[in-house]
Amino acid sequence: MKRVEISHFDEYGIRPFCDQLSLHFRDFFYGYNSGKWKSRLPCNRLICILEDREESFFSDANETVRLTPGTIVLVPAFHEITHDQSASMRHLSIHFYMELYCGIDLFSQCDRLYYKNDGKRIETINRMLFNPDRFLLTSSMRALCWDFIADFALDTHFSVERLLPTYSHYAPLFDYFLHNCHAGVNVEQMAEVMRMNRKTFIKKFIYD
Repeated sequence: MKRVEISHFDEYGIRPFCDQLSLHFRDFFYGYNSGKWKSRLPCNRLICILEDREESFFSDANETVRLTPGTIVLVPAFHEITHDQSASMRHLSIHFYMELYCGIDLFSQCDRLYYKNDGKRIETINRMLFNPDRFLLTSSMRALCWDFIADFALDTHFSVERLLPTYSHYAPLFDYFLHNCHAGVNVEQMAEVMRMNRKTFIKKFIYD
């Protein structure tokens, strides 16, 4: 590895990107839910198989995934899967949004499941569930999502660069929303932040 005296990663634009990238939980499901059905949700799902003494599967247009204790599956937003869940399948399902630039979900255009077997993470989940409290549940599930997403990005070379050209030139406006807007903001204020007149801003924003 090349020796680097010190770096702030400025060349990657990481600081403003950190401010704009956020994980929001929508819902949580824990326990047993047997049956066979199809689902397609507007949020991402991280589904962790904690126990199963029979046979359970998730399938989509590409493949069928055998679910065994320790399997963790990332189901992207708007991706349809078929559930075939046994009565003995105990699982934790975390529903979340991974948003960039005010509601742009990073995984909404992914067309495949991502999964791996990870007994260590399952052990952590079981410890969390043994004596849960509000802070432990929140911090553990956030860590679980971020940690698994990092693995996903490393293993699949997932990149957000395809999303950036359309939205990145609005970064000053999104940054203004993030740090200054505690009440309503009008079009004139948005145009001013973007250094445009009102008419030009409206025309360009609608076009984009």
